[in-house]
Amino acid sequence: MPTNHTTNTVEQFKKKIEEQKYDEIEKLWKTDEIKNIFKSEDITYALDISTVIFQKFPKERTRHFIKCQNNNKLLNQLY
Repeated sequence: MPTNHTTNTVEQFKKKIEEQKYDEIEKLWKTDEIKNIFKSEDITYALDISTVIFQKFPKERTRHFIKCQNNNKLLNQLY
């Protein structure tokens, strides 16, 4: 079961993506918490984040980000 902390992290990350704060996005992307969200069997949060990324960044760049997180289940859901 996700915690409020995870929910807050996801919302914070999505906000940085929407604001296109690239340096902050890159720092957050490398955190264990974001990595764990993308490695989770429950792809709900990863899908939520990825949807925002899709809206702001080119599709190929998004694919690269998702591949870096190694989540084929998520990739299949998105493509």
